[in-house]
Amino acid sequence: ATEHVVETRLLIKRARSDGSVFWAGLPYIWFDEGDRRVARLALQGGSAQVAWDYHDVDSGERLTGSTDNYQVPHANQCINCHGNDDLESGAAPIGPKVRFLNRDYVAESLVAQELTEQGRAYTGNQLEHLAAQGLLAGLPEDTGSLERNAKYNVPGDSGRDGAADLEARVRSYLEVNCQHCHNPKGLASNSGLFLDIKRAVDQRYGICKTPTAAGGGTGGRLYDIVPRSAAGSILPFRMASNDPDGKMPPIARSVAHAEAVTLIEAWIDTVVDESYDNADQCGGGNSGGRLPLNAPASPPQ
Repeated sequence: ATEHVVETRLLIKRARSDGSVFWAGLPYIWFDEGDRRVARLALQGGSAQVAWDYHDVDSGERLTGSTDNYQVPHANQCINCHGNDDLESGAAPIGPKVRFLNRDYVAESLVAQELTEQGRAYTGNQLEHLAAQGLLAGLPEDTGSLERNAKYNVPGDSGRDGAADLEARVRSYLEVNCQHCHNPKGLASNSGLFLDIKRAVDQRYGICKTPTAAGGGTGGRLYDIVPRSAAGSILPFRMASNDPDGKMPPIARSVAHAEAVTLIEAWIDTVVDESYDNADQCGGGNSGGRLPLNAPASPPQ
């Protein structure tokens, strides 16, 4: 297999003269320079023509595709997401939370080579591996007691069955990919749609919630999530859209994540029903919470 590196993003913790700290986002774009690839700082961002063909390590599926307009964010866009305060302890990077890192680990790259030379390979809990490398302190002896997000594309990974497993995987995906903006102190706080995994699935999570800041991105739909109607729901519509005015996330994306859209549509169509809090506020009729296109997107009286 051949890997063609397109970009590298750095998030650097720096100190001001008064002792306060801040996080700087720096995007780099890789170029061919003679017989080698080099990375150059690109504060203005950029775009590239890319293709992908790989096996997903979690689902085992082969994923292929291409785009002529792969987006590399500019420096200020990095901080749009990474500079928010979502009340999680720690620093601005989004991913390093216990529930994201608590998963199996298979050594790769230079670590794998070193372990192989020692005549052993490491597989096991990723948090335990980080602690063993001196990169993590305070880990309890029993990592089984720690919270853990399910892998969105592995059925049953939540340890639950059926509808409960599907919802757990949907919520895991939305938290990892959306919650850093969709929280009360995030960039999308004015949307009123909050997607942290510990929040109840109710009006604040989108159930029969009317949009407050979607503009033309609703596609004529009235509510973020309409029980039993993915087609009438704004959430999967915006995830599937490539329209600059409607797509989510709004930056650094030119291709919709089809596998995730399918998962969330299945959750709305088969799991979300009238038993959910606020589910009786979507109004009646046969529109499934959707107006004809070009109709005014206001809730029914």
